[in-house]
Amino acid sequence: TFDAPSGESCIATRNRSNSPLQALTILNDVMILELARLAGERFTKVNSNQGIVELFQHALTRLPTQAEIELLKQYWEQQQARFDASPDLCQQLLNLEKHNVSEPTSHTAATVALARSIFGLDEFLTRE
Repeated sequence: TFDAPSGESCIATRNRSNSPLQALTILNDVMILELARLAGERFTKVNSNQGIVELFQHALTRLPTQAEIELLKQYWEQQQARFDASPDLCQQLLNLEKHNVSEPTSHTAATVALARSIFGLDEFLTRE
């Protein structure tokens, strides 16, 4: 079993876990997906370093290091290229049928993917 509580309960602290299956479960959790989708809409200037810093600081309540900024920017650019090449992935990730998003954009989808990666960090999940 995983150490994450169900949505109906709350715990003060969680045990650290490095199970790949748990990480996958958390990344595909409906709450994390919705949170990432909303972050993707809110942080529209993520292609700049300032946008990455704002998203990172909003999620983790600290400034990222320069190395973290570079890694996140590189990841965002890779995701944007991936979504540019496959618009259907944008539609699938953003789940446009359920939300009032006018058109799928690779920029928004890449930002959602970036937010999901930040939200999957142990630092985000455990808040020590």
